[in-house]
Amino acid sequence: MAKDMQKGIKERILKDGTTVYDCIVSYKDKMTGNWKLKTKTAPSIGKAKKLRAEMQHELKDGFTQPNRVTLKVYLDEWLEMMKSTWAESTYELNSDNCRLRICPALGDTPLNLLRTQQIQQFINQQLGSKLSKKNRDNDLSYIKTGSKICG
Repeated sequence: MAKDMQKGIKERILKDGTTVYDCIVSYKDKMTGNWKLKTKTAPSIGKAKKLRAEMQHELKDGFTQPNRVTLKVYLDEWLEMMKSTWAESTYELNSDNCRLRICPALGDTPLNLLRTQQIQQFINQQLGSKLSKKNRDNDLSYIKTGSKICG
């Protein structure tokens, strides 16, 4: 039976009688926006406290790092995550749209520095091209998704 030791650390006794301590940290997933739990186990309460502090630090760093992530890196991760949910042709189309249109224009911009003015300039350039309205709308939705992560 698990017993709360302090916030985020639970004592648990294994079947063999060994006592271990589960370190639990909640965080908001940067890609989905959903809250998740990360758990690691330590052999003693002292090590559990240290491990939980390290986990919190890693996650804190993980949430400051996305501010340095460029739109291209985000789109690459997002496309990879979505690949299994799309038909192959849909994945190829979306990947090509990102790689050929969005990334050359905005791909090197860190998400936290992506501004409405840059996006509007991109849209204006797209309006001057022979792209369909659907393709322009898709491009804009990809950019908006990325800018919401850190914006």
